[in-house]
Amino acid sequence: MAAILFAFVGFKLLFGGGSEESRKQVKSVALNVVLGLIFALVAWVVVHLILMVLGYDGSWIGL
Repeated sequence: MAAILFAFVGFKLLFGGGSEESRKQVKSVALNVVLGLIFALVAWVVVHLILMVLGYDGSWIGL
C-alpha cells in the first residue's frame, strides 16, 4: 500500500504542473505515508516485545 502511495506522490509531483496547491497535497500525502509506516513498525515491535516478555516462542506463526 505504501509503495502505491509513494508512486502516486511521485506521479503527482512530476505531473502536478508546479502548482503550489498540488505540492502541498503531495507533501501531506508523503508525510502521512511515512508516519503510517512508522506507526505500523512501532506497533509490530510493541506486540513482538510483549509476546517475548510473556514467553511466547511463536512456533505456530513463525515469529
